[in-house]
Amino acid sequence: MQYSIVNYKWLEQGSLRFDSEYYHPNNLILLETLKLKKHSRIGDFAFVTDGIHEYIIFDETSEINLLSAKAPKENYFDLSGTGLISKTQDEKIKERD
Repeated sequence: MQYSIVNYKWLEQGSLRFDSEYYHPNNLILLETLKLKKHSRIGDFAFVTDGIHEYIIFDETSEINLLSAKAPKENYFDLSGTGLISKTQDEKIKERD
């Protein structure tokens, strides 16, 4: 049996993660490895929301790509199932959030 002892001061600021899976020893090792790599958070270059809670209006002429929870895979994003949403709907979502 593996376990981690986590000092409450180590908890990420703004995060309320207390689940055992997050602090599993293997995941902590992976997290430290990732921190050493050059990276950007998605929120640094894209608008992130908890999702669209209404009918999605797709627009093939738009440049706004909608990524759903299905897109993230093991170490990459699968963009094959994504769609372009209308500028109107994008603005509406941003107003809501």
